[in-house]
Order: sequence, then C-alpha cells, then structure tokens
Amino acid sequence: MVDNEAPSGVRGFAAKPLWASVELLLAVAVIVAGLSLPIVIFMVGAAPWLVAIGAIFLWWRGPGLRAIGLSRPTSLLHTLMVGLVVGVGYQLVGTFAVEPAIVRLTSGKLPDVSLV
Repeated sequence: MVDNEAPSGVRGFAAKPLWASVELLLAVAVIVAGLSLPIVIFMVGAAPWLVAIGAIFLWWRGPGLRAIGLSRPTSLLHTLMVGLVVGVGYQLVGTFAVEPAIVRLTSGKLPDVSLV
C-alpha cells in the first residue's frame, strides 16, 4: 500500500512532488529575474511576486490558508494596533539604536540619505 498523504498531515490531499518541483523552479526563476533583470515589475524586488505565486499555488492545491497556520484575526482593531506598535517600534530601534551602532563600527559618519 502506497501512502500518498501529504507530509504536513493535511488529510485528503496527496503529496505532489512534481508540482512542488515546478513551484520551486518558478520561485528560483523569479528570484533570479528580480536580481538580474532591470524590469519595472521587479522595481520593489521579487518578494511580492513570490507571495503572489505562493498564494496562487496554495489556492490551486486546495488546502487553503488554514493548512499553513493562517486564519482571520479575532479582532481587526487589535491586529492593526499590534501592527502599528511593532512598526513604530521597529523604526525607532532602527533609527536610534541600529544605525548609530553601525556608524560607530564603520566610518563614524552618518550617510547622507536626503533626496535633494
């Protein structure tokens, strides 16, 4: 008897190593294209395209977002507040702790990042 159950433990979905190989090759191709081709669609990098491709293949395979541990938040307001606090905290730590530490370890002078 051959066990075709997915290794993730999702019942009713057979493992498809050929499609997994196709998905992996497509992801590698997108990363290589994003790094080497100066095309407008890769201006923000390859990450948004990888997320889109991953979502399409996840939808196509059928198990859905719950199979990979994602679900709707219980409270949208709580989720937005946590995101806001984490985002502001990340920016503050980067600006006032990480960048000065990098400056002290390297040149000793903050780089000019102004647009003018």
